[in-house]
Amino acid sequence: MGFELKDPGDAGYLTERDSYHNDPMYQIAKNISMNWYKKAQLEKEAGVGKFLGLTLGTIAFILGISQIMVEKKIQEDPQGLAQEIQQKQVEETQVEETQKNTSQRYTPSENLYNMIERHEGKRNKVYLDTKGIPTIGIGFNLQRADASQKLNDIGVNLNNILNGEILTDQQIYSLFKDDIDTAISDAIIFIPSFNKQPELVKNIVVDMAFNLGLNKLLKFKDFRAALESNNYQEAANEMIDSEWYGQVGNRSKELVNIMRSIK
Repeated sequence: MGFELKDPGDAGYLTERDSYHNDPMYQIAKNISMNWYKKAQLEKEAGVGKFLGLTLGTIAFILGISQIMVEKKIQEDPQGLAQEIQQKQVEETQVEETQKNTSQRYTPSENLYNMIERHEGKRNKVYLDTKGIPTIGIGFNLQRADASQKLNDIGVNLNNILNGEILTDQQIYSLFKDDIDTAISDAIIFIPSFNKQPELVKNIVVDMAFNLGLNKLLKFKDFRAALESNNYQEAANEMIDSEWYGQVGNRSKELVNIMRSIK
C-alpha cells in the first residue's frame, strides 16, 4: 500500500512517550504487519516519535479521515483508534488474499477483451471523450494521475501524444492489458465471491469496473448484494436503477441484457 510519510521535522508528528515500549498499545502495533506499518516502523527505529509507529498523515490516509480527526481520536479514544488501525489491517489482508487467490485462477476471456474494446472504441490519436477528457487508445484517460508514467513505459511522451503523436496498435494493446488487469483487481475487491460467479457475471463486473473505476463501482451496494445472493434478475434491476445506466448509451443496455440471460 503506497503513501507518503511526512518530514520528521513536521509539526504534525506526536512526541514519543518516555514509556513507549511499556505501553499496551505498543504491543498492538507490533502485531500490525502491513507494508505501510513496516515502513513507518523503520522511521520509529530511526528515532521519530509517532502514535503506534505511524505519522498522523499515514493514519489519516489509512483510515480515510482528516489529520484533525486523527488528533481528536488520539486525545479522546487512543485505544479505539488503535483498534480501527488493526481492523483496517485485517480487512486489507483479506482483500490481498482474495486478489491473490482469485487472480491465480481467473484468466480473462477473449470475449471480455472484445466486449470492452467494442464499448470503449479504439483510437490511435488523442480525442475528447463525451466528458471532454483527452483520451487515446482503448479508453485510456490522458488526465489520470499515472498517464505520463504509463506512456513512458511504452516509449512515448504525454505532451507529444497531446500534440497529436500516434500510438501503434501494439502500444495501445499494452496499455489496454494493464487497464484490464486493474479492472479485474477492482472487480475482485468489489465482489468477494467473484471467483464463484458465472463467466458472464465476471465479464459484466469487469466491464463496469473498467468503465467506472473502483470508487464509483463501490457505490453499487444493492447491485453487489444481489450478485452475492446470485439474484441476477435483481442485479439487472439495480443496474437499470442507477445514473450510470442512462449515461453510457448502449453499453449499459447490453450489459443488462446479458445479466438478464443468466439463470
